[in-house]
Amino acid sequence: MAKIDLVDYDGLLMSPSASYDKFKEATSYEPREGDVFVSSYHKCETKRNTKETVLKVAKFLGDSYFNDLNSNEEQMQKLLEYTSFDYMQKLPFVMPKTIDVARKIGFNVGKNIELVNTGDYVNIQFFKSGKTSYTKENYSEQQKAIMKQMIKDHFAQFPHLISIWKQFNVFL
Repeated sequence: MAKIDLVDYDGLLMSPSASYDKFKEATSYEPREGDVFVSSYHKCETKRNTKETVLKVAKFLGDSYFNDLNSNEEQMQKLLEYTSFDYMQKLPFVMPKTIDVARKIGFNVGKNIELVNTGDYVNIQFFKSGKTSYTKENYSEQQKAIMKQMIKDHFAQFPHLISIWKQFNVFL
């Protein structure tokens, strides 16, 4: 098993809303017997030295990956550019307009602008506004509408769940 996880331990522990459950979730990825490779990097460390972190991951993937990346500065710069949040935020991100389309065509959610032109997919805002929390207040109106429709589509056969979600004002 291989798991590479970027956990903001510092932000988690310093947060006024930090709880034992959040800490337990974040630290549940500690290496266990049988794990081949588990690595957690502090996000702040990764932001400070992204290139070094990428090289650590490349080294894990094998010497050929590491050597190719380490010896080719142009390739490294492209990788750093294409994996930056600024770059990814500007890419088109699409999802099926309806659950029926998703079932028929497949759940092709991702950065594929050609799908938008089929009329069955819609371009969406993928990234949240930059605030970290689990509350719906931080989602755009478009994201809220998508989530509301997904809940209705996926849980139509469970009206008792929908009534509970309405009671607690969860997207519905």
